[in-house]
Amino acid sequence: MSNDRVSGTAKIGTRTSRVVRVLRLIRIIKLYKAIYEARQLQKKKEAEAAFAERLQEMAKQSAMETQIYPGNEDDEDSYDDMEVGKKLSEKTTRRVILLVLVMMLVLPYLKVEDAQQFPTSAGYGADVINEAWIYIFGHMPSKAAI
Repeated sequence: MSNDRVSGTAKIGTRTSRVVRVLRLIRIIKLYKAIYEARQLQKKKEAEAAFAERLQEMAKQSAMETQIYPGNEDDEDSYDDMEVGKKLSEKTTRRVILLVLVMMLVLPYLKVEDAQQFPTSAGYGADVINEAWIYIFGHMPSKAAI
């Protein structure tokens, strides 16, 4: 078996494993989306029920109170703040997942082949010393010629 054939087989195996990883990640994302949508539906129902309860409580309190105190609206503001925080958190999670997918797809194409890379400092130093050795001792007459 030639080296080209072996390296070609290795490349195919590497690409296949990358495709399998991407497919698994896509499945996980689909599963995450389904769970996310189910949770959102459940949270929406809970929020609607909680909101209805609050409205009933507020109606009871307003009927009993003769004065309206400022600051009764703070509960509503904190509820809106929680919703904004949840939305930002979900948006950030989606962006992170998208960036991981992009990195998995793009990074293999950014790698440089070994033949195109510059030598390491140790290899470069050894080459310089070897060239100097050949230059110095290559021009000297050999002892056998004397």
